[in-house]
Order: sequence, then structure tokens, then C-alpha cells
Amino acid sequence: MKRILIAVISEFERDRQGIGRKLEEYAKQKDELQAELEKMQQLAEERKKWEEEQKEKKQDGLVYEAIKYDQDIEEAFKNIQKAIIFKKHFASWFGVTIESIRKDKRRRKCCNIKELLKDFMGTWKEILERNDVQLIFSCDEDILFRCFAFDVENIISNFISNSLASFEREKEEVLDRKEIKVTIEKREEGFILYYEDTGWGLTPKYKKRPELILEAFESDRGIPSESKDEDGTGMGMWIVNRTILEYNGDIDLSENKIMSKGFKAIVSFGGKSEK
Repeated sequence: MKRILIAVISEFERDRQGIGRKLEEYAKQKDELQAELEKMQQLAEERKKWEEEQKEKKQDGLVYEAIKYDQDIEEAFKNIQKAIIFKKHFASWFGVTIESIRKDKRRRKCCNIKELLKDFMGTWKEILERNDVQLIFSCDEDILFRCFAFDVENIISNFISNSLASFEREKEEVLDRKEIKVTIEKREEGFILYYEDTGWGLTPKYKKRPELILEAFESDRGIPSESKDEDGTGMGMWIVNRTILEYNGDIDLSENKIMSKGFKAIVSFGGKSEK
């Protein structure tokens, strides 16, 4: 009995040391991420300042270059309009990035989820409208949750980015509509986020086991072919899953097994979802 007790204690000590090492590595990774975010914020602010300084200088030059290239004032005007639309499109994406990396958002605090996501979802709505995609967002009132704002936003951004890639996937058919729906409901120990889109859905590789998409280096963005050159990095959904687990939550992708089109995810924060 004594030998068994000693063996159990030794095993426990090894586990404790292993967990300690992992926590040290995790803390180091968090510090490195914080440094990168601060660097990104500084670069983004410098870029924004530079663009504002160059805006007036470039306007006249843009008109001249367009006319010189096209040798046609009407055609030049059309190209200028396209350039302006593209710039606005980029500005919206830039806005999402800036909102996601602000320094004060890395301080964990009690947030009103609806207020937290109001401007963020508004920015995404502008981007999606330019891609002919309708965004439907609803959130229960008075959901208070202690979190990093960046974490919640990053999860939604990953889902939306994947949906856009799905909408653009080449198919012989044409999608009836392009729509993304995000619904957040209050629960006793946190909240649940329901996400769905009307895209082409997961590729056959992930249909039977959609949970595989949550593993590192797994990407569903590439168009199925013999080529290994895919658009996705395979880390987005892995990061999403790791973040959800940090909030004692989970992500349910099981409905995708029976869907011919579209993508669905049920994400719980602060407690396991009912499946």
C-alpha cells in the first residue's frame, strides 16, 4: 500500500511540474503577443497619419495619371471611382484591425456584450454590404461577461472571414443569397453565440468530422485540387477553439454533418453548451 501511495505521489509531482512548465510557456507566449499587438498598433497609427498627410497630395496626381493612362477622360473617371471604392473597402478592413488591437482592450474587464460589439459589428456590416453580403446581428440585453474584448471580436472575425472565402468559392451553381447571421443569447453562466451563413459549407474533407477544422494547420479555404497551395493558414479556427476553452466554453459544429450548404457553429462562453 505504501509503494502504491509513493507511486501515486510521484506521478502527481511529475504532472504538477509538467503543468508548471506549460503555464510558463503560455505566460511567455502571452507576453510576446502583447508586444506584437503594441507594435502593430504603433505601425497602424503611423500608417494612418502618413495616409492623412498624403491624401491631398495624391488626389491631383491620381486624376492626372488616370487620364494619361487611359487617354479617355470618361474611362479615367470610371477608374478613379473604382479606386475610391477600393480605398473605402480597405479603410473598413483597417478599421476592424485598429479596433481589435487597441491596447486597453487587452485588460480583462466586465463588459456589456451588446455595447461591446455594437460598433464592431457595424464596421463589419459596411464591409459585407460592399461584398453583397447581408449581416443580421442580434444580441440580448444586459449580458455582462468578464473577458478580453479582443478575444470575442477575434472569434467573430474568423467566422466572417471564413464565410467570405466560402461565398467566393468557385462552383457551377450560383448561391441563392449571401447572408451571415450572428445571434447572442444570455444564459445563467455567460452567453451563447449562434453563427450561421448561407455559403457552400464545409468541403467534403470536413463534412463527416467537422471538429477536425479546429485542429492546427487544418484549412477549409483552399479549393479542392491536387495542389497543396491553399489560401488559409490553418491556424484561425485553432486559435478560436483555444480562446473558447479559456472561457470554460466549447464550440459545436455537429449540424454541419447534415447540411448540404451553409455553415453553423454554436459557441458557449462561461459554460458548456447543450448538444
